[in-house]
Amino acid sequence: MTRLAVAPRSVPGWVQGLVEGAEPGTLAPGTIEDGENFVPTRAGRQRTRGGSRIMLTLKDDNGTPAELDHVCAIVPFTAVGGLIVGWSDTENAHYAYRVTADMDYEPNEAGAIKNLTTAPSTTWDNASVPARPVMAEVWEKMFIADATTDITARNELLGFDNAGTVTKCSFQFAAGGAAEIYPFCLEEYNGVLFIAGYGTEDAGDLDRPEFLRHSFLGKSPDAADGFDADSWNLIGAKGQRITALRKGRNILLVAKENEFYRVSGFGRAFAGWQYQVNSVENTQGLGIANPKALTFAEGFWWGIGAQGPLRTDGFTLESLVGPRRPSWRGIDNVADSWVSYHPERRLILFGLHPTEAASGRSATWPWVIWTWDIQRSVWQPNHKYGADLFHASAITTTTGSSSGAQGGPSAAPSSPSTTSETTSGYQGNWTNGDATAATEFWEKEGSGGTWTLIDVVDPGVAILARTGRNRLLFR
Repeated sequence: MTRLAVAPRSVPGWVQGLVEGAEPGTLAPGTIEDGENFVPTRAGRQRTRGGSRIMLTLKDDNGTPAELDHVCAIVPFTAVGGLIVGWSDTENAHYAYRVTADMDYEPNEAGAIKNLTTAPSTTWDNASVPARPVMAEVWEKMFIADATTDITARNELLGFDNAGTVTKCSFQFAAGGAAEIYPFCLEEYNGVLFIAGYGTEDAGDLDRPEFLRHSFLGKSPDAADGFDADSWNLIGAKGQRITALRKGRNILLVAKENEFYRVSGFGRAFAGWQYQVNSVENTQGLGIANPKALTFAEGFWWGIGAQGPLRTDGFTLESLVGPRRPSWRGIDNVADSWVSYHPERRLILFGLHPTEAASGRSATWPWVIWTWDIQRSVWQPNHKYGADLFHASAITTTTGSSSGAQGGPSAAPSSPSTTSETTSGYQGNWTNGDATAATEFWEKEGSGGTWTLIDVVDPGVAILARTGRNRLLFR
């Protein structure tokens, strides 16, 4: 018991969120100005995030297989567990891999891989940069489109079944003959496939940014009569691209760079357009940058566009950039950003690329993750990993566990120390928490510096020699 004249002030756990640039004394206890690689606990405290584990190393189908240059997309696939699309710059080819929910090849490595440049496909052979594959599952098949803006470089729509068989989607929508179709984005809604950004096979009409089509109810989209030529609608202003499609709350949300629309209904097995379209009023200029920058979780759509992160219930929109405005000014390449839901931690992950240069980091693809805490409706500290992240997706494992042989490391490293210190370097030491997991080694120069990822140390190793350094803090 104290003899204070007033009751002591209770200091809550870290629950008020991340707020940048605020004046001292103006924020509630439990607010933080800066942080990195922390995750919230249900008790309202913070702990350092767990490590990451390499589950698969994808290779091409060359006689002497080599590692791919990019893993472009990974999505849940009901038939097997998951489907991964990657790209090899050496082979100028994209590959699809069937995997189980526990990230094992299905049925084995040789049987899981499919070269997407082989028949019946005539594209997916990018020579210098990867495609932007986006996928949607309907009729027990995964349909793969390419969200490349340039129609001359965009790849055709393909179907992919649980046996690894690829089908081509060819239709006659106008005066020309049946031809491959090249949508920009797609989504399944009430048992049909919606595709956006493709007009007709006629010259000059391939890329129609405002076009939205749907497949024929009761037909597989890759069947000869899977689409009706008249099942289309113009969404919003002509020439302004539909950038993303995402279902939720019994509606299909159609996004543009600064517009949103709701598509609703269940369709009928008749020719022509079958659904109702309503605009979302007062969008405040908010929009979505690309198909991977929009997701639905826990009753809201979450996305990112030129004006920053946002959420919407399909009727009103809310910008989330306010507490992060200083950092938002340092973000570029929003066209390559992505948004994903972390169901275990109830976080929305925003994959972003900062303008700052960092050794070993991509000049294009996201490598900083902003995290929004759904439970507390606040920003959490950023996450950084030992790799740049082209894409992220949650897949439910058969064990329902994030630990053990199929999950992350069983324990974090402990007892960090330094030995052999000199005026130009030192040796970092630690005790491995999991001898089978790699260890991220981070370093900071001086008390005012920033933490930088130096190396990802091989499993079983617990030392790292550093030279040519000064004024260091180690963790």
